Formats: sequence, C-alpha cells, structure tokens
Amino acid sequence: MILGSNVVAGLSHLSRMIDVEIRAWNTPERLAQQFKHCEELGINCMEDGLAKITKYNAENGGKLLFATRNTASLDESLKPGRGAKEIARSGCISIHHGGAGDIGTDA
Repeated sequence: MILGSNVVAGLSHLSRMIDVEIRAWNTPERLAQQFKHCEELGINCMEDGLAKITKYNAENGGKLLFATRNTASLDESLKPGRGAKEIARSGCISIHHGGAGDIGTDA
C-alpha cells in the first residue's frame, strides 16, 4: 500500500494558508510517528518520499520504501543527476510519470 505525499509535503491543494499550517504541524517528530503508524498498518511505501523516508529509516530503523514522480530519462544529459539510473541508485522502487507527456515520453 502506498502513502501519498501531498499532506506530508505540506501541499493541501486548498490554500497557501493551509499549506503553511500543515508544514508547521508536520514536525520531524510527528512525521516519524506517522511513518511508524503507517508501518504498523501495513502501509510500506510513500510516493515521492526520498528525503523523508530515507531519513526516517536511518533514524528509526524503519523499512519503508519510496517511489518517485519524475520524467527520468536514461540520458543523464537531459537532467544531470536526475536520470533513471541515478534515481534507481537512491533506492527508489519505481518511477512514474506524473504529468503530461514530455519529449521522449509521448506514445
């Protein structure tokens, strides 16, 4: 099961004021509690969670996985450091395209 990233990242899609409130509420301690609770419930992956999940796992012995939204190309010259191979090396379990087609991704 996959945990979405909007609320964890402080993105409400409602207003900037709510975004600020969410970010203030999501202290590192609360995020750790939320991730631990997710693990207890069997939620074992977070969308777009590289920074937060790797930190949580390292500091709390967690075993959460993460996926990412990206337009990762095999050609690193298009986005240096953000190509598919670099993202895979980070421990990411999947890369999914989160928007309209980009160069090389349109069918």
